Amino acid sequence: MAIEELAQTAYSIDETANLVGKEAQQALDELASSQQAVSDSAAAMLGIRAQVQQIVGRIIALNELIQQIGVVVSTVSDTAAETQLLALNAAIEATEAGAQPVSVLR
Repeated sequence: MAIEELAQTAYSIDETANLVGKEAQQALDELASSQQAVSDSAAAMLGIRAQVQQIVGRIIALNELIQQIGVVVSTVSDTAAETQLLALNAAIEATEAGAQPVSVLR
């Protein structure tokens, strides 16, 4: 009877060891899959970072262009105001001189 119990215990230990081995292999497989997912995520994040850096560079370049356009618009606006003032002065002088004023202001 002791031999049968010993054989049964050995068989039970063998089944438990097989089960533990299968579960350990499954855990290793899941770990490898998780590691690959983390690696893929890290690579994707690096790609996104590069794209964001490109976008930031483009935004900075656009901002510089907008500032240059602002300077041009300001110059044109100042020139238009000066032109209107000169036209008004010319009309006043023409009126004072007795000439028929021509409407230059619109």
